[in-house]
Amino acid sequence: MNTEQPLKSDLQHLPESWSVLFALGMLMIILGAIGLGMSFTFTITTVLFFGFFMLLAGLTQLVHAFVAESLKTWKSRSLYLVTGALYTIGGLISVFNPVVASVGLTIMLAGMFLAVGIYRIKEALRLKEEEQKWGLMMFSGITSIIFSIVIVIGMPWTALWVIGLLVAIELAMNGAILVGIALEKRKQEQDAE
Repeated sequence: MNTEQPLKSDLQHLPESWSVLFALGMLMIILGAIGLGMSFTFTITTVLFFGFFMLLAGLTQLVHAFVAESLKTWKSRSLYLVTGALYTIGGLISVFNPVVASVGLTIMLAGMFLAVGIYRIKEALRLKEEEQKWGLMMFSGITSIIFSIVIVIGMPWTALWVIGLLVAIELAMNGAILVGIALEKRKQEQDAE
């Protein structure tokens, strides 16, 4: 299967200049590297950002519950009211006490890592039975479970840095992907000349 042709057509939809993608990617890598050293600040900033969006979503749900013509009965209106109230309360807690909110979000994150780890181990065992490659999947599952345990054991202190650390890593990785795409686009432009 020729995978090079779709890559070339996909790259044509990107901005004309590869340098814009490269600069954006480098900026994201630099911000991610800074975030690794400032994970507490990144955690609080992320929780505040998340809180403002929850607050906006909650208020929108509450307004919708009262002004929507399609919600004529109390039963249909009550779901919007409850959802809107929960989002609003969660948003207010996140905005006015981001440290407490980060504890809750970190607990949910630990639960997610645990669930993903268990699923990956289960899938690795299934792949092993089918005599397929399973080692990396098993390693990934065990790593996720260990990370979940480390988060829980370190509570509440891990809540102060783990979200920021993950955001910083994600930022740096996305930056690296953009740099790679930019360099491939530059290579494609040089080959076309």
